[in-house]
Amino acid sequence: KVERNYQWYRSNNSWNYEPVTFTKSIANGQVDLSADGDATVSVPVDWGQYRLEVETSDPEGPATSYEFDAGWY
Repeated sequence: KVERNYQWYRSNNSWNYEPVTFTKSIANGQVDLSADGDATVSVPVDWGQYRLEVETSDPEGPATSYEFDAGWY
């Protein structure tokens, strides 16, 4: 899950804010691909922002991620 808080700071006599982003793992597992490379992942999630991270078992293999929103945003 991707969570964001905001922190305020003062710079050049004005107030500004910036996001502070952190992630929390909510599930992990293994997916076996079919011969055509398709797979389905189903994980129940609550309202919020999430990032699905996919990587091979080879530490030097490819990896990718996809961010999505669940619920009203």
